[in-house]
Amino acid sequence: SSAAPSTSAAAASAAAPREVRIEATDARSLDAWERQLEGLMRAGALRLDSQAADTLLPGRRHERLQQLHEGVPVFGGEVTRQVADGVTVSAFGTLYDVGSLDPTPRIAAEQARADVEQLTGSTVSAAPRLVVLPLDGGGSALAWQIEARGGADVRATFTDAHTGRALLDWSELKASEGRGRGAQGDERRLEVSPHAGGWLAIDPLRNVTTFDLRGDGRRTAAIVARAAGLEVVDVAASATPAWADPVVVDAHAHAGTTVDYLRERFGRRGLDGRDQPIAILVHPGEAAALARTGAFWDGRVAVLGERAPAALDLVAHELAHGVIDASSRLPYRGESGALHEAFADVVATGAEFFAQPAGEATGDADYRVGEDAVEGGLRSLADPAALGQPDHYERRYVGAEENGGVHRNASIAAHAFFLAIEGGANRTSRQVVRGVGGARRAQVEQAFYRAFVYLLPPSATFATARAATLQSARDLHGAGSDLERALAEAWAAVGVR
Repeated sequence: SSAAPSTSAAAASAAAPREVRIEATDARSLDAWERQLEGLMRAGALRLDSQAADTLLPGRRHERLQQLHEGVPVFGGEVTRQVADGVTVSAFGTLYDVGSLDPTPRIAAEQARADVEQLTGSTVSAAPRLVVLPLDGGGSALAWQIEARGGADVRATFTDAHTGRALLDWSELKASEGRGRGAQGDERRLEVSPHAGGWLAIDPLRNVTTFDLRGDGRRTAAIVARAAGLEVVDVAASATPAWADPVVVDAHAHAGTTVDYLRERFGRRGLDGRDQPIAILVHPGEAAALARTGAFWDGRVAVLGERAPAALDLVAHELAHGVIDASSRLPYRGESGALHEAFADVVATGAEFFAQPAGEATGDADYRVGEDAVEGGLRSLADPAALGQPDHYERRYVGAEENGGVHRNASIAAHAFFLAIEGGANRTSRQVVRGVGGARRAQVEQAFYRAFVYLLPPSATFATARAATLQSARDLHGAGSDLERALAEAWAAVGVR
């Protein structure tokens, strides 16, 4: 919606919150929304949560505004605002009218924590966070948001702060599924550090450390649960500069390549934009989740199974989740979760073409994810249906499995990314897209990056991603550019308008 909302609390009751989506990119809607947003900030219903300088457009600033109800954050109630020289250029987000919901909890935080630990058998290491939770079936609730870690899983849970009832939970483990062939044995250059007469897998230039858990699944599970920490003795080591373990070599080298790609293509410093340390964990053993996954991102560490390090795109995919966690914070469920996965596939593919020659052989860049570690790959950006994923919005999975099909539905947005570059016809709609061509691949990557990192709010849908990538294209190359046209055609071809 580009219409300005009513700010009256009487407009809706706590039992039926009104959701207002903001997509303001033209002068009229921007003027109306700017007045509303400033009014909400003065009234204490919005606060500036974070701001970041645009690494691709000098002079641009990106703000994230958090909605509040009586001082309590509204989960998913967030607006992104792009500003140039004091003037708002775009705004995206969702605001909720939760009426007169009582903001005072009747269930103590410690009681909610104990209930979640008992229910899930997990450990709660972070303090519960009080939020207003808009409910999927309508209505809203005051809730304790609690992260539960255990059994090599990470779950986002919400407990009613008035009644103690469990409201919602989903897995936050960003996983790559599959089986594999193993390392290819090709020689790689590593950035490591001397230590006690040997060498440690610590890259001081990129702030990447690779840890070797030596097949200890119980310790891996404890680390993911944050019941144990990584120690210096866990760092992968070699007695000589010639490293013999191909899993360590691949993981460490591919992580460094991903950091280089993020810096050179987007001007991003590490995963969080501030060069914070990056931890890679290999030889994790049979932790619970590894029975079904080859790799996962747990919100802090990239855990790579035995086969995953062989593929640059799988390593880049897991690290890309850390970029989203540090920026748009897309909830890992439904369409926002599918966009989380789609961005990871975009970065995975971009890192391959950044570092490898295009081709179909092992070690070449292509549009399949994980093909160097898994026979046939996990997903295809060029032809999602070939691997059983939807290539069109009308074919999206709408069931409850896998947090609403976050991996399956990711292919819709990732296929739009492919079409914007290479062009071609969508198999379902048969609409033909005129791509910008491989020589201008970086333009599409940068448009997606700016949209997903700076412009998307946590409530983003596929439609929001479409609007944000088009805005990003206009920001970078002006209105009516070939890039904007290609993106518009690509999104239309996959059924997102």
